[in-house]
Amino acid sequence: MKISKTTMNFADQRKFKIAVLSEKKEVRVSKRIRNKNWTLKLELNARGLFFKTTNLPGIVREEIPYWVETDKHLRDVIRFLSQEIPKIKAA
Repeated sequence: MKISKTTMNFADQRKFKIAVLSEKKEVRVSKRIRNKNWTLKLELNARGLFFKTTNLPGIVREEIPYWVETDKHLRDVIRFLSQEIPKIKAA
């Protein structure tokens, strides 16, 4: 799966950073703040992106899909994270 510039810009507008680590076959999504920790790790394979791990609480983790098969679906996941992370910090 190729991550488009549209998705990169979409993530950037919501203060997220997407890092594609081709040597590890991994995609990392992180919140673009002073925190250097990743928010979500996805395994890159022929079918798309497979959920690997996250440092988010269980209530949010349960809502993250295991397979992300398209670029548009990745944007949906980023949109979801951008809505849920402020709720976690407020609680």
